[in-house]
Amino acid sequence: MHTEDRLVEIVCLLASSRVASSRRQASKADYFYQSILCVHGMAWAFLLAAGLIVPRTWQDRAESAGKMRLRQRWLQWGHGSAATRGSLRRRLLE
Repeated sequence: MHTEDRLVEIVCLLASSRVASSRRQASKADYFYQSILCVHGMAWAFLLAAGLIVPRTWQDRAESAGKMRLRQRWLQWGHGSAATRGSLRRRLLE
């Protein structure tokens, strides 16, 4: 068996389930346990990586002055000036 094939067989969870349900389990028992350990280790590594990455990427950041001006221009363009929005608000509440 090629090294690449063996590596795929160890990393793939389906391969370990196939080996577990195989009748010739004794001949490939080492693949099964290596695959289970590899998949379990990768799952913990990904969980640890997510725990380290998420707090740094989902934190709120203060808007810069340029972004605030851009947001105000966008709102004014989309909804009109303060007077226009006020008159619309009064009309909708009546």
